[in-house]
Amino acid sequence: QLMIEAGIDDDLVQVTNESPEVAHQVIDRGVDKVVFTGSRAGGLAVSQSAGKACTPTIMELSGFDPAIVLDDADIDLASEALAYGLGFNGGDTCMRPCELWADTHQADALMTSLGQRVAEMPAIDADAEQVAQTKQIIEEAESRGGTVVVSSSTERSWRPALIDAGASDRLL
Repeated sequence: QLMIEAGIDDDLVQVTNESPEVAHQVIDRGVDKVVFTGSRAGGLAVSQSAGKACTPTIMELSGFDPAIVLDDADIDLASEALAYGLGFNGGDTCMRPCELWADTHQADALMTSLGQRVAEMPAIDADAEQVAQTKQIIEEAESRGGTVVVSSSTERSWRPALIDAGASDRLL
């Protein structure tokens, strides 16, 4: 809509739904450039389709966004913002904070405040793969000395896990 309002001919831009099939169909019909935001696996599939016709791509595939909380931060506001980011779109977004770095003086209060907020978040439906991935991340963090502050996923639901990785790292 913004592109049309800016005067760009609506025939020049096509926005598809999130269906991989639709995206592949559009790419196969021929486009000048593909802009994609999503997972690494999705980006690989799109680049393979686009590569068949040497179609250039622009991709944002991060999914690992750190948050930094400085020593003068308002702890309640920071934990509220982090909890919002964790729960936005059911946690299924490429800009969800995945790593948290906090000043040593603020870390304990931040972990307590954020832990309370995460524990109160409603669980969302999840498939077995999502739950297994969360469990694997938690197990890896624990094997490196991390302490689980909050984790309450079940076989059919998911909620963010909060893991204290120690004095130098704070992980979500």
